[in-house]
Amino acid sequence: MRSKKLTALSFILAMLSPLMLAASDAAAQRANPLDALRDLFPSRSFRVQSGSMLPTMKPGVYLRVDQTAAAKARIRRGDAIVFTARDGSYYIKRVIGLPGEVIAFKAGAPIINGAPLRQRLIGPYREDTGRGAHGLGAALLKEEIAKDGRSWRIIDHEKPARMDEMAPVRIPEGAFFVVGDNRDNSVDSRMQTWFGFVWSSKVIGLVKDVKPPRKTD
Repeated sequence: MRSKKLTALSFILAMLSPLMLAASDAAAQRANPLDALRDLFPSRSFRVQSGSMLPTMKPGVYLRVDQTAAAKARIRRGDAIVFTARDGSYYIKRVIGLPGEVIAFKAGAPIINGAPLRQRLIGPYREDTGRGAHGLGAALLKEEIAKDGRSWRIIDHEKPARMDEMAPVRIPEGAFFVVGDNRDNSVDSRMQTWFGFVWSSKVIGLVKDVKPPRKTD
């Protein structure tokens, strides 16, 4: 009887998880009282609410996040992670800078330990959602490529933006520097005064799968 009760509880929590949680830049999503119980499970679902991770993750898509200790221990450059921000909100961003590195931005490009992160121009970005560009003008679709060959796509608006330039900062041990793929429409670590680095203790997990919105959404 006890095992049946535990099985039923696991099923209920698994069903509740994608419905009650969201990764958002727009509104605070406070930690749910059931979080402690959900942490017993290896994966967790989140729903993206903003356009800061376009073009890869559109508003409304669902994320499957690996929240195991093993996954969080092997975070690499280019990984998309979900974490808890200072105000208690859940955020989804991409890891660009690793612990101990010195990072800067010049003309919108990340400079890591003095070397620019490789970027390749793909072409003009044609917005396919009404929630992404926010009227910032013409934009370019680019690919960023890490030294290990991993790559991801970003949106870079042609008009200069205030976060295109950032003086060098050293990332503390146990912390990460994160940015949105929609570079000129993202609240992230480039805002050092009030957003800053993401500490490993605040990381919920790594994004493993991106699934389209449900027909009932």
